[in-house]
Amino acid sequence: MAAQTPVDWCELLGKELTICTGPPSVRPGTEEKKTTGASLLASIGSGIGVQDSKKRMDGFSYVQTSIVLPPTLKLLLVYFSGRWCPTCQQFDVMMKKVYEGLKALPESSYLELVWVSCDLSEEAHRAHLKRLGVMLGAPWSPKRLQMFTERWGVNAIPGLLVLDAITGHPITSNGSEDADGFAGLFLHWSELLDQKRAAEDNGDVKADSDSEAGLSEISEP
Repeated sequence: MAAQTPVDWCELLGKELTICTGPPSVRPGTEEKKTTGASLLASIGSGIGVQDSKKRMDGFSYVQTSIVLPPTLKLLLVYFSGRWCPTCQQFDVMMKKVYEGLKALPESSYLELVWVSCDLSEEAHRAHLKRLGVMLGAPWSPKRLQMFTERWGVNAIPGLLVLDAITGHPITSNGSEDADGFAGLFLHWSELLDQKRAAEDNGDVKADSDSEAGLSEISEP
């Protein structure tokens, strides 16, 4: 059995991730219950990293990546979207519901989601994160986004990668299609993870084919 080389998420995503803990930026008629954010905060990293987060006057909290993405994590979802993409704006709403549903599961401590911004400026990135609610966000960085496109073949948005949290190997690059019906997602992705690890142990690994379902090129506009 080949040893699995753990990935350094602090190096890939940054030493700190951001959460919007201030009032969300929402349109009239789309307000959510205040208890939703509180329960989600408690479920991120089992509440450990968020409790000790550095809160600043801008309505954001900054948490250590190593704490909210612990070694016990099984699955890491990496979500790509940008405010300039109309399809992303619609998909953001669905991903918020999917994330809330997944973090309400008893197995929620084995799964986490990090949003990677495809926005055109840091100001747009911050405004976008406020719209996403209680969701971990990687620091805005065109260089990091370019690294992701090269490492995992992300070339269209909205996109959702489902990764082995230990090795960073892709479980599926079609997570955005799976999320359309998110009931049973954790079990589905966990089964794919077990199959992938078994295939790697046997030396029988095939590269994932990239999803062509994205409607916007990641370099737009």
